[in-house]
Amino acid sequence: MVFTGYVRDVPAVLAALDVIVCASHEEGFGLAVVEAIAAGVPVVSTRCGGPDDVIEHGLTGLLVPVDDPLRLANVVERLLAVASRLGSPIVPERPGGRG
Repeated sequence: MVFTGYVRDVPAVLAALDVIVCASHEEGFGLAVVEAIAAGVPVVSTRCGGPDDVIEHGLTGLLVPVDDPLRLANVVERLLAVASRLGSPIVPERPGGRG
């Protein structure tokens, strides 16, 4: 986990991520989730509001219940394990057919 504070080069930071996790109880629009999807970074989020409107479960990200941290952890762990077995990062199919 990295807390960077303000960064100017968001695409460079996103490119370095294996997965982005939004573990909020309540979230508005969720700009970080949208930016991650646009950058092709796998997204795991709780069903906390805004991300529900942006993520198409199983296509542009994965959604889990808000009050289930064990399930959230298991989903992230599975994503990372699959990436490790494949020897490459997991990149979800992007909307519009761009893989």
